[in-house]
Amino acid sequence: LDDKLNQMLKDNPDEVEKEFRRTIEFLKFMGYLDQDYLLTEKGWEASNLKTPRSIYIYELLKKGLFGNDPSIFAATLAMLLGEPKPPFVKPPQHIEREVEKIYQIELKFGITPKFKPAELVVRKGGVKHTILAFLDGKIYSAMKIWAKGGDIYDVQEKSGIEVGDLARMVSQTVEVLRQIEKIYEFRYISQ
Repeated sequence: LDDKLNQMLKDNPDEVEKEFRRTIEFLKFMGYLDQDYLLTEKGWEASNLKTPRSIYIYELLKKGLFGNDPSIFAATLAMLLGEPKPPFVKPPQHIEREVEKIYQIELKFGITPKFKPAELVVRKGGVKHTILAFLDGKIYSAMKIWAKGGDIYDVQEKSGIEVGDLARMVSQTVEVLRQIEKIYEFRYISQ
């Protein structure tokens, strides 16, 4: 396969093939493919997730960062699926750090990152700095309230999230929770 891929790149060096090759190398590095480009056990499990951010979700699942509380589990997932929008609310920092690590690895391999962080300009000691916001704690808060049984008005009042954004977020989260159920060790917490 390696020889075929190299030959394909020589014969047809357009950007799609280059991105494909870089993605394969990234998947090998992360442990989803073996040296023969076959799915590893980790790769098979992660393949149950049908979202562009599946690697981020799977990596954080395996590191135990979703927790054991169903409302925190759903809130973490929703936050990983959402896009940060102003006004920003700080997300759980341990999760954002892990997302940034994977983002940096994607950049290192030259593949298009699955997260597009928001750039925030902040002042520190009178000097402007740009920081990247990968996640939005507002989404986390909203989903946690909803997953604990809060009604739409509670969610909107306490988190500031719009009703349409909540509906979309709940739909996406429920869909990926169904996919997570297929991964044996997470089937009960995701139900």
